[in-house]
Amino acid sequence: MLGLLAGCASANTPEPRPTVTVTPVFSQPPGFVFPTVSPSEIIPPAPTASATADPFEGLGEVLFEDDFARDLGWDLIVDEIGATSNQRQRLVLTLRQPQGFRFVLVPFKPPRRFFLEFDVVQEICQDADAFGLMLRLNPSFEHYRISITCQGVVRISRVLLGESRSLIPDTSPSAILPGPLVNNHFSLWADDKTLRLWINGREVFNIDENILMSGNIALFVRSRTGNLVTVAFDNMQIRALRTEQ
Repeated sequence: MLGLLAGCASANTPEPRPTVTVTPVFSQPPGFVFPTVSPSEIIPPAPTASATADPFEGLGEVLFEDDFARDLGWDLIVDEIGATSNQRQRLVLTLRQPQGFRFVLVPFKPPRRFFLEFDVVQEICQDADAFGLMLRLNPSFEHYRISITCQGVVRISRVLLGESRSLIPDTSPSAILPGPLVNNHFSLWADDKTLRLWINGREVFNIDENILMSGNIALFVRSRTGNLVTVAFDNMQIRALRTEQ
């Protein structure tokens, strides 16, 4: 498996470059904490919503589907900093230390053009803690990172050549239902030229982006100040996009 350098940096506070040398293997040894990367100083434009924001237009066949009733190949592990586990037919990521980071690869590599849906429940999560997705993750640790804080702030960044650049400013969409034990539904469209995100059926951003074109998907949680973070993922589906779209 591949390892990853990623973080949830503030849009206004640069963070130090990584000082840890890693090899392109997806593994997360006990006690491992991801170093952060420096964000770009360029202020990105505000996200835009599409005039036709129906996430179900142009969808093709189902490629991967998991309701977590059985293990389809997830890397489940328990260690001193947390756990990746299947509980109550949900994939649960847990951290037991501040400033921690934990991820797990989706056991299916999507094509270049795909549509992804899943549910998220914040079980234990403080405002600055976060969860989200890493998309088109490649062996050089390059990826797109969609991060949602437990307070409901959304950010999307591109990590390329060891540098992190915010693609939209931090956004607090009203579509997110705040608070613990509340289910939020996320939908993502990724094609050759755009990335689009819906939360609970409402479009949050639609950006032109085609630097990274393929790679894996990973789910993650990150703790900032809390000593315990637990987020559950459920009802995941990946679908192809029809070629005419």
